[in-house]
Amino acid sequence: MNRATFDYFFRPSSVAVIGASSNRLKVGGVVLANIINDGYKGKIYPINPTTQEILGLKSYPSVLDVKEPIEMAVVVVPAKSVPSVMEDCGKKRIKGVVIISSGFAEAGSDGMALQEKIVEIARKYKIRIIGPNCLGIISTHSRLNASFGIPTRRRGNIAFVSQSGALAEGILGWAQDMGIGFSIYVSIGNKADVDEAELIEYLKDDKDTRVVCLYVEGISEGRKFIDSAQKASSLKPIIVIKGGMTDSGARAAASHTGSLAGSSQIYDAAFRKAGVVRVDSLEALMDAAKVLSSQRPARGDRVVIVTDAGGVGILASDSCELLGLSVPPVSSSVQEEIMKYIPPFGSARNPIDITGAGTPLEHAAMFEHVVKVVQENALADILLLCTEGSHPRELMEANRDVMLRIASKLEMPVVVSWLGAESSLRECHEEIERAANVPVFLTPERAARACSILASYGRYLYA
Repeated sequence: MNRATFDYFFRPSSVAVIGASSNRLKVGGVVLANIINDGYKGKIYPINPTTQEILGLKSYPSVLDVKEPIEMAVVVVPAKSVPSVMEDCGKKRIKGVVIISSGFAEAGSDGMALQEKIVEIARKYKIRIIGPNCLGIISTHSRLNASFGIPTRRRGNIAFVSQSGALAEGILGWAQDMGIGFSIYVSIGNKADVDEAELIEYLKDDKDTRVVCLYVEGISEGRKFIDSAQKASSLKPIIVIKGGMTDSGARAAASHTGSLAGSSQIYDAAFRKAGVVRVDSLEALMDAAKVLSSQRPARGDRVVIVTDAGGVGILASDSCELLGLSVPPVSSSVQEEIMKYIPPFGSARNPIDITGAGTPLEHAAMFEHVVKVVQENALADILLLCTEGSHPRELMEANRDVMLRIASKLEMPVVVSWLGAESSLRECHEEIERAANVPVFLTPERAARACSILASYGRYLYA
């Protein structure tokens, strides 16, 4: 893999939009507007033979009419016109081309022939292709949104590579609402040329990316994927959700991106060998990305739960054990130490229930003292803090502040479960995540799953 070629996609100094339009209801209009509005600082060249200016920029009939060099092009013309456009890109010595246009392998034999033709042209001119039949790409640290997806609002350290454009667009919007930001997003569509293995190879050394997430429907070169994932997963987590695992899903994948899905068992074995974290839902994908982008992997599977709501602690404990984690009992001597700081009707076992008693400051102090005992006695590999949002505002703020202090002092990974109405808790959640870089989840079950992911990746990494 040539890293410089991939930099043409994600750090280009100039971009041409072939099929650009002033109509923002058309794909060419959306793509051009996104590039302009997201603050891209490089040169932008709209390409359209029927107009001289688009969205305030000079337009050109062809890339061959642009005197300056062009590093990357986004193609949004009808499929039948793409081969001639590729010829022009080759003559212009453009290194990277993102083909958003559809009507290729996903459309049957005629489309497959057309796709093979554009690949042949690309190889002749040493062009790399992302797509066709894709949503485009986003590189937030370059402020480049070369897609017809939603405008980006948050930068982050998570890269997302998806074979489905529409699914990824929904994930981007959902993640931004959850406070999760991305570094790089790639919709690979039919992956006629560039595939997820090459992107993993690139992203493993990308300084702005800490976690790589993938949605795949089929992997055609299994050995290549495993080799790339193995190299990357020792440096940063690779998280995968695989579509097309059932018969009906496989049929849908074949018509969606022309992919062959393969058996679940084969993929499970390949992912395990490569150190890939596999999840089975979009919610789990986002939760895994959230916890792995903020916390170090756990060096064991012992979870100590400290809660001020007994029922929440019980559910957290059940979920942890069902996921294969250990919720070890606390020795009698350590229980005696803990009981010095919590009410007599609390519990010093694991989960440790400090109850909802005391003033806001007293309540927060109980959390802090108990966690100090846990740390001094090396009871845990992962600390799970549980609270709920029905407390008075002053107590919620005190809990927020103490969790910020706790997280700043601990070397073990910390996960927070804060149950309640998302609208009323959003501010507390975001402040903990932003200031302490600690993931907060609305339910104890999701928090337990996050702990499981930290332990699972740690087992692979430290084995």
